Amino acid sequence: PRIENGLISFICEWDYHVDGATNISSEELQTYIDGLDAVVTETEAAIETQVSSEEIRAAAYASYLGILEANENAIRSCVAFDSYDCALADVTGDGIEDLVITTVGSYPAYGTIDVYSYTVSTNSANNILRLEDIYPTGQMGDVFVAVSDDGQLVVYHDGVGSQVEYYYYDIYEYDGNSLNTVNTIKFDTSGYTQSTYTINNEAVTQDVFNSNLTDMIDSIDKLLQHTPENGDFSGWFEPAYDVISSMDSIAMTYDNMHSYLVSNSGSDTLTNDQDAVRSAAYASYLDILEAHHTDIESGEVFNYYNCALADVTHDGIDDLVFTTVGPVLNAADLYVYSYDPITGLANCILYEEGFYCIGGGGTVAMVAVSNTGDLITCSEGYGSAYYDFYTYSVYSFDGVSLTMQDSFYYELYDNSFDTPEMGSELIETYKHNDVDISQSEFSNSEMLLTGSISTLLQCSEGLQ
Repeated sequence: PRIENGLISFICEWDYHVDGATNISSEELQTYIDGLDAVVTETEAAIETQVSSEEIRAAAYASYLGILEANENAIRSCVAFDSYDCALADVTGDGIEDLVITTVGSYPAYGTIDVYSYTVSTNSANNILRLEDIYPTGQMGDVFVAVSDDGQLVVYHDGVGSQVEYYYYDIYEYDGNSLNTVNTIKFDTSGYTQSTYTINNEAVTQDVFNSNLTDMIDSIDKLLQHTPENGDFSGWFEPAYDVISSMDSIAMTYDNMHSYLVSNSGSDTLTNDQDAVRSAAYASYLDILEAHHTDIESGEVFNYYNCALADVTHDGIDDLVFTTVGPVLNAADLYVYSYDPITGLANCILYEEGFYCIGGGGTVAMVAVSNTGDLITCSEGYGSAYYDFYTYSVYSFDGVSLTMQDSFYYELYDNSFDTPEMGSELIETYKHNDVDISQSEFSNSEMLLTGSISTLLQCSEGLQ
């Protein structure tokens, strides 16, 4: 038996004697039949797998389309790659292409870029890589993004500064949840004379460095985004130039990627289905709003503007974000619900109790969405011992719920509340994920975070 194009064909040749005897035993016949059964089972499984993969790919592309559209302005504003800012490549090893996009960074005047990668699980696209504010343009250097033959993502960037040159190759590998750095190959100079060779932050000899670099360069299988597009590679580090000059990029412009995803996800023919899902989602959200009607109307933190719709799960369907009156005065509870078309139910994917906006006048609270679809919250207040404090929280969808990825906290504390005999002493504290950081680190992080906000959902009167 053999399989051709999913069909089973086989030839049986029988040598049957006149007296009814045959030259094949019953055991041999049964073995042959068992073999045919195995072929049938294998073929059915192969067909089922093929259909399933096609469905998964179409669903993935539909989710990527939502990501692409949500980041359209940031992608179009990225000038480093001559508009070729989007690519599809399998960096998770599941046989389904993942989305890799580059967007304008937090400092457009300096040409910074951000690199993001998304994969699909449980019917939604999840961010698995976020590299922020790489400097690729002008005198700051060049960048390329590539994929190795074993599916690792390679990000190269170089640059020059005051008496310094550097060349980085960062290699990322998928661990089932995200792309993490597994290797860094770095060359830099100090004063243009002192050369340093490092692999994974450990100093190595030039020969070891060159050997590792050659192996890595030889492993590159696909070239995604790269600078520049004008063919002038005179400023490139030679091994990087070898990659760029010998391979054709598979990156696409925003418009080309959009058209490709629409055509290959069935989005052009499934508009009515998407509208039906959206209508069902809104009907579920209406039930939830009515159930929380009294508490929503009693919430004063956001001057009664307590409800919003925003896609924070990247499935192309808006999620419901609302706040209710909180457990104490001048506080609110935050809820986010997302609709699951499989179960037909809207599920709570975030509940944050006691979202505080304490005191009056200058205190503020905010709920917003970043240009990558993360949910950002901020609350500020003061109390008897605190002259001021505020917290930023960043939540990303992991396929099941919105989980906190980052938190930044600042407080100005009057020490006399604890030790009045010592007199008044104001103490400032800055934290990132509960770890102390400097004021400058906090300020830079705050600027990057607030600069990433694309949509403001709710805000207190102090921000209006």
